[in-house]
Amino acid sequence: MSCRINNFMRNCAWFRALLYFFIAAIPAFITDISRYKNFSEISNVAAVIMFSNFILQGFIAVRAFIDQSISRTRQEKESKQVEIING
Repeated sequence: MSCRINNFMRNCAWFRALLYFFIAAIPAFITDISRYKNFSEISNVAAVIMFSNFILQGFIAVRAFIDQSISRTRQEKESKQVEIING
């Protein structure tokens, strides 16, 4: 069971990117919305700011995920080339 989950997580970059997005964006949204006691206090401007912050935090995390994936792929390619040369 855990092997299937590990393979799914390893092979499904879109799902991992979505996890990165929501893990970063949801706490930012919770922080923003916790300033209000009820929804009627939220103005249109505040709603746009909260939405923008939610999206921005998520995209920052996805960007970090992409940069990490590119770096990891390069390292794997370099190590494979070394193995072929030494093999």
